Amino acid sequence: METDIQRIAALAHIDEKLDEMHEELGDLPKEVKKLEAAVRERMRLVEQTETSLQEIASHKSNTHITFQEFTDKEAKLADTQFTGKVRNNKEFDAITKEIEFIRSERVRLEQELAQNALKQENLENLLGTQQSDLKDFQEKLAQKEKELEDLSNEQNDEFKTLQKKRKELSAAVNNDWYLEYERIRTFHNDA
Repeated sequence: METDIQRIAALAHIDEKLDEMHEELGDLPKEVKKLEAAVRERMRLVEQTETSLQEIASHKSNTHITFQEFTDKEAKLADTQFTGKVRNNKEFDAITKEIEFIRSERVRLEQELAQNALKQENLENLLGTQQSDLKDFQEKLAQKEKELEDLSNEQNDEFKTLQKKRKELSAAVNNDWYLEYERIRTFHNDA
């Protein structure tokens, strides 16, 4: 027949094994969480860059349409101005000013298209870097998750067995002794 002292000693031995199992996991769960956060952040950055590229492509398409409209309108006004359809100098001057405005808008649109092309090139380079970075972090995360899973699977059966034994022993020990053991254990792991 076991005494309370022997049960407490067995309990201490089980607690020691459980502590070792927790130490084997170490910082691995924290590392996995940090990597998950890093992957989410990199995914967010990739999405932002892709959105910016889509906006530039849309803007580029709209600008090309507007540019073509200005070109057509300028040709029509020039045709009106120089085919004798103008009735007086005032109309001629108004058409000339409108043509000048259209030309200045076309120049502005050409500059805008050039800037957008440069932005698009920079964003595509950035996107490539971000996707590469994301892939690296995803691989690191997968590796750490596998390590954690492997350790957890190895320990899982043993952990459950030790927990069951610990529960049985703690129920069999005198309550006062058990409470004293737990109090000592909070200050000294090797109680």
